[in-house]
Amino acid sequence: MKYFLTDKETIKLFKIEGNSPCDSPEEGSYKFVIKNDTLTFTNVEDACMARQMAFYGNVYKKAATKTTSK
Repeated sequence: MKYFLTDKETIKLFKIEGNSPCDSPEEGSYKFVIKNDTLTFTNVEDACMARQMAFYGNVYKKAATKTTSK
């Protein structure tokens, strides 16, 4: 999957390889919001239903990072 930001709140995604059921060369466009270490996506336009469903209703939490001292 490749992506690029079109502005500060919109991301475009497109498949370059992999096992996704969508073979559409169409880009998927999504609005994203990061609030309180949580990332959410909202579909703007995407012909790939499997990609839409991968984001629908899901939230993504920031992973905790472990720091080490040397």
